[in-house]
Amino acid sequence: ETPETKIGFSEKAPSSLMIVLSSEKEAPSKIKNLKAILESAPGEIPVYLEIKMPDQSVVLDIQKKVAVSPLLVAKIEMLFESVKVEPR
Repeated sequence: ETPETKIGFSEKAPSSLMIVLSSEKEAPSKIKNLKAILESAPGEIPVYLEIKMPDQSVVLDIQKKVAVSPLLVAKIEMLFESVKVEPR
């Protein structure tokens, strides 16, 4: 088993990347850092940000396209305390 399959990557390239934050309380500086991380991996896969709040969930098309990789996912996961990154 390769490291890629261990964290949810398959042989097939994902058609999108969903970043799910479980709190609306993330600092704006972390969002800026997320932008820098995404810009460091340019590609063709669109990125969506889902913010889950107690009473609702909002999905945003953040107008970024990336090359999805285990390294990119790891960088995003290290940035936020409560995040789920889902290649779809």
